[in-house]
Formats: sequence, C-alpha cells, structure tokens
Amino acid sequence: MKRIVLLLAVLLVAAACGDGAPPAPDGPFDLDALIDEAAVAMGGLQSARFTMERSGAPVEVAGLEFDSAEGQYAAPASARAILRVQAAGLAVEVGTIAIEDRVWLTNPLTGGWEEIPAGSGFNIALIFDPRVGWVPLLTEDLSNVVYQGVGDAGDGDRHVIHGSIAASRVEFLTAGLVEAQSVDADIWIHPATGHITRVEFETTLEGAVSRWVIELSEFDRPVAIEAPDGD
Repeated sequence: MKRIVLLLAVLLVAAACGDGAPPAPDGPFDLDALIDEAAVAMGGLQSARFTMERSGAPVEVAGLEFDSAEGQYAAPASARAILRVQAAGLAVEVGTIAIEDRVWLTNPLTGGWEEIPAGSGFNIALIFDPRVGWVPLLTEDLSNVVYQGVGDAGDGDRHVIHGSIAASRVEFLTAGLVEAQSVDADIWIHPATGHITRVEFETTLEGAVSRWVIELSEFDRPVAIEAPDGD
C-alpha cells in the first residue's frame, strides 16, 4: 500500500512538472537573459500573425477611428491586415497592405485599393523591423523593468515583465497611430522560444486614456504578401 501511495505521489509531481509552465527560479531571476533571448527571437522572425485592439479614448488612422486590426507580417518589411474602424459612427472594415515604405488602404465606399502617403497610415510592419521595432525596444528603450512572474496565456504560461517604453518607440509599437509619449507596458514572453506573445499598455491624448492589447502568434509560418493588383 505504501508503494502505491508513493507511486501516485511521484506521478502527481511528474504531471505538475510537465505542464509546460516556466520553472520557478531557484535564485534571483535572470531578467537580462530573458530580455536578450526575446530580442534575438523577435529580431529573427520570418513571419507572425498579429491582433491589435484599442478601447477607451478614440485614436484616428487616415481620418477613421481605429478599433482593432488583425493580420500577418512577413519579413523583411511587409504586412497585411483588416482594420476595424468607425466612420461617421458606422463600423467599417478596411483592408491595408504595407510593403517597405508603401502603404495601401481600401476605400470604405468603393472597396478599391488606394495608396496613401508614407507615414500617414497603419503600418504594423514597422514594429517587426529589426532596426526600429522589437529589437531596439527591448535592448535600448525599455527601462525600469520588473519581473512580474508567470501569467496564464490560455495556451500555456508566459513570463511577464513590466517596464517603461520610450516615446521614440511607441510610434512603432502602435503602427504609427500614437506619437511622442512613453508608456508603461506588460510584456508576455514565451518561455521556450523567447517570442513576445502579448503586450498591454495605455496611451493618453488630452487627458483621455486609450487601452491597447497586441497579441502575436503563428510565428515563422509560410506567408506571402503582395501589392494590390495594378501596383
């Protein structure tokens, strides 16, 4: 009987240790190593799926009120997405494609693609650019970093860190929608791959607060992004 009880105890411990959760550190957590690992992982991305959601105070993109975006990134500098926006109080979906420094949006009335001036629209590819996006955000423009512990992401546990992101990097983090303000953010990092899977932060405009959630998944899968027909 004692052997059976002991065996059950061993099996329970093994099950608890094998659930994919990040191991609890034996001593001081190596925060610098975690951030370095994340920078390497994000700098080497070939593709990813992303969602971005805004709640609270409105933020505009090309004269439309931005609500959310869902799409894909492909290295070195391409992205496509469906933007959910408000136009004259009506919910509208707008397509966008960004390739290098060119950006196209679909016209909400005609559905046709129109190229817009560089820097005036939504370009999520910017945050994946190793020169201006995740890599310098993590290695140069993230300060006052604190390890928050382990968070449940629904599909497994993540390391969660909290820190201040410099104003120069927030424009890229919001795909060009917010400029010139630093933010405090929670960053979720996959323990096995180092990929950032979630970022949460708030921005303010004239005292009104916008809340943002960015989620990343489906890393390094085959993705091909092309310019709209006729361009």
